[in-house]
Amino acid sequence: MPKICFFSMGRFVQVDGCFASEG
Repeated sequence: MPKICFFSMGRFVQVDGCFASEG
């Protein structure tokens, strides 16, 4: 399944195994 990332409160949040960094 595709990895999903979304931006929340000025920072990236990891969702569905998607690793994202704040910034």
